[in-house]
Amino acid sequence: MEYLNFILYCSFAIIAFKNKYSLLVKFAALLWSLCAFVGIFYYHSDAYKQGLQPLSLFPFFFLFGCWCLNILPLRKSSRLKIETQMLFHRNVFVRIILYFITITAIPLFIELSYVLIQAIFTGRIFLMAENYDDIANGYSDRMFSLSIISDICLRISFYFQVLSPLLLLLYINYEEKKKFIVFGLFASSLSIPLYTICSGSRTGIVFFSLYFLFLYLFLYRIYKDSINEKLKKLLIWSGGLLLFILTILSVGRFVMGSNYNDNEFANSLYIYTSESMYNFNTMASQTNRNTHGNYAFMPSMIRLGLAPVNDFSKRRDYLNKNMDISRIWFYTYIGDFCIDFGYVGSLLIVIFISLLINNILKRKIYLPGLCLIAVYIYITSCGIFYYPFQAGDSPLVGCLVFALLFKFSSIMYRKKMIN
Repeated sequence: MEYLNFILYCSFAIIAFKNKYSLLVKFAALLWSLCAFVGIFYYHSDAYKQGLQPLSLFPFFFLFGCWCLNILPLRKSSRLKIETQMLFHRNVFVRIILYFITITAIPLFIELSYVLIQAIFTGRIFLMAENYDDIANGYSDRMFSLSIISDICLRISFYFQVLSPLLLLLYINYEEKKKFIVFGLFASSLSIPLYTICSGSRTGIVFFSLYFLFLYLFLYRIYKDSINEKLKKLLIWSGGLLLFILTILSVGRFVMGSNYNDNEFANSLYIYTSESMYNFNTMASQTNRNTHGNYAFMPSMIRLGLAPVNDFSKRRDYLNKNMDISRIWFYTYIGDFCIDFGYVGSLLIVIFISLLINNILKRKIYLPGLCLIAVYIYITSCGIFYYPFQAGDSPLVGCLVFALLFKFSSIMYRKKMIN
């Protein structure tokens, strides 16, 4: 069955290349095919986790079908034309937001860069990585502290985690762009990944890298060749630097970290690249204790006052009591939906998202539509691991609020022009 899982995604990748699907879909197909291929080794390794039920065919087919439904709306995205000049021209609201993001991001970016550089040269970054699990479980404090100003900026930056990379990639194509704003958007885009690095976590690097790359592949057709060349060089150099930092963190956790002395490094690679598909098969799709939105959507449920707990810090205890599988393992984003609502509920969510994005892509795309697409791309790009907003929905709220305010400001501007 592990071979069949790989054949499914590999076949889709072949179809994507043969039918000239967009670069984004081709890359997504290759990524999931790679994870499925590594899963063959994972299944036969000591790292394989036994689930509630033995490995079976239907969950693999269900996961693959849902993933296809979710990714296919983007198959023609390379043919889209987005007029970036109109997105920024004469819109006071967007200019205010751009300056606000820039002003709040730069102090945080400078301080976090200093912390990281200092940690690398002193070797303290290995200790950051080693103590990450203790920090995550509340047994230890972080090895750095931010100034009051940067701490406030950090809280603000979480709301722009998804929005800033989108605005950056759009704004650099704006003919009247200002370097100060470009740097501010760049700083905002990197602030959260930098913060997670300084905390010893690798998740922020991986999620940012995947999201930024997926977003670029979605938008690359709007750029001139000269801008595309610069962006490709930036991606290569940045990718190399992030890979270097990722390697350091991995060494710190798996060589120095006491919690991982019993695991081989190869097994850790199997776990992080492919366990989600197998955990979906034997756990997420087999659970008899669905959490009804309190697993993947707990932050939003708390915000809306619908959660059984009123504090996110109590989430761990609640899930431990109400789940028959681990709350900390990877199940893919579709698996997280399945834990909450079962097969039928997760399928309905996937169909709804796909129809919404397909409807947006059929029309002329404005900034509010791009915000929704950015959220969708973020979920899809990081979804090989888990639903990314289950740890916090601030980026989702930031995108949705910005889209609504932009829509409102555009309506008010048109009324003003008519009068």
